[in-house]
Amino acid sequence: MTAMLTNPPPNQGNAAGTASTEMPLFSLHFAADSLFAPPLAALVSQVAEREKMGSLKGGQLALAAEEIVAHLAPLLPGLPILATLASTPTGLALQIAFTEQRTSLRHFNLTSDRSEFLDTEQESSGLGLYIAARIVDSFGLELRSGRATITLRHDRPFATVSPVAPSGPPIGAVALAPELTEDLLALACAHTLASYEAETYEPIMASPARLAALIKHGEYDALIAVDTAGRAVGLLYWAFPSAKSARFFGPYLFGDQDLTAARLLCEGMLARLGKSPVHAVFAGQATTHTPAELFECIRFPNTPSRPLLFRQIQEDAGSVIRCPERFRSVLAAVYDELFLVRDIVPAPPAESLPATDSVLGVELDRARSRAILRPLMSGADLRANIVAHVGFLHQQGIKHVLARCDLHHGWQATAAGVLGDVGFVPIALEPEAGQGDILLLEYHG
Repeated sequence: MTAMLTNPPPNQGNAAGTASTEMPLFSLHFAADSLFAPPLAALVSQVAEREKMGSLKGGQLALAAEEIVAHLAPLLPGLPILATLASTPTGLALQIAFTEQRTSLRHFNLTSDRSEFLDTEQESSGLGLYIAARIVDSFGLELRSGRATITLRHDRPFATVSPVAPSGPPIGAVALAPELTEDLLALACAHTLASYEAETYEPIMASPARLAALIKHGEYDALIAVDTAGRAVGLLYWAFPSAKSARFFGPYLFGDQDLTAARLLCEGMLARLGKSPVHAVFAGQATTHTPAELFECIRFPNTPSRPLLFRQIQEDAGSVIRCPERFRSVLAAVYDELFLVRDIVPAPPAESLPATDSVLGVELDRARSRAILRPLMSGADLRANIVAHVGFLHQQGIKHVLARCDLHHGWQATAAGVLGDVGFVPIALEPEAGQGDILLLEYHG
């Protein structure tokens, strides 16, 4: 039987676009005490086995849970901790929430030096965070209303595909496939791997089963163009970073052909999004086949080779964004060109950052020699932390270092200003891609 991929409306969850597709499996509420670390780890391991995570992945998530609780216990004696394990479309997510007391979480940073744990007994207490951040697929950190929430995400193993060259140019007329099946999606991904350089697509292209799971749960969507023989001749897919926005990748064309398939795919995406709650769509990774006339094409200063491709789907209702003074004129000009109504409020000064340790998340894409920094926790050491991350990533051979800041949050707008101070420049804007507009910056030295 051929598996069919349904395309539910984009989820209405949080800014990460995942909350509505996460199903809680259990919640444990306990007082901070290292006594509860091993039982929590055992329960996580047992549930992970039931959810077919595999022994390695399940064991890694269980170890991360144990290490974090063991780290927090002496720092928050007797205070409540809430641990919640949820099923996601691709694996499991563990949330650990606790009373925020400006507890230092600096060892979550990628730049933590392992050798320091050997120096003193005091420093070795951060080893648990160091381990947890490195053995899960991704982690997040949110501070809100006196509560801190650490989120650890781990995917189950997914099969990968090898490149498969297209058999030739399209036969007959090209049309959108009436049905998106897992087999057709896998073939389109394999054709993409064979037809394009690695820097032009995301790593998920090698794992069509993972992409299919995300499509099935409404976090992604896709269209495939086929010829009269039913062969895949083009692919376009898009993610929903928030309930109000979509980020597209492609279109990818297979075999020698004109741009008919590219236009069909882009017009099909716009038509489908027009029936959804999405307000705007923008390029995450646009190919040279993208019909520019279907989008607003705007270039930021200092980025002549990377236009901002954007299309308003629903009428803009306006909003408030925070902005560092150094980027105000640039952003004001972009908003004017896009006809987006924004009240631009000055970001808090860098001097207002709290006297604690900052934390940066890092999304690594070694195939494209790229890393994206995400401010997770503000702190007075933010500038030094950013500089340390850039240096570390360059030492690892990562050529392109970017950063994403949500301009809804004053402290992240402040972080954008600090990034500018150390050599980052704005290269793109993603309207309503978070709780507010996301500013994408790149390190230019």
